[in-house]
Amino acid sequence: MLHRRFVGHILNPTLTAAPTFAGITTEPKGCLSVPGVGADLARPSLATVDGFDRNGVPQVSLTGASRPAQRLA
Repeated sequence: MLHRRFVGHILNPTLTAAPTFAGITTEPKGCLSVPGVGADLARPSLATVDGFDRNGVPQVSLTGASRPAQRLA
């Protein structure tokens, strides 16, 4: 599978998590400011972010599954 990396802006983002049947991923996350402090964090396995581009045009939409979804959520 080919992965593409995008760098850009999403203004006024709206996050839409997938329905519960898409699943939830739980992973341990730590605190960068306080070493040794952490907790399990649950995030959706599929998520979509909609928003506006830098010119105010409402055309930006990103959907991610697995790790990319965790970064969106």
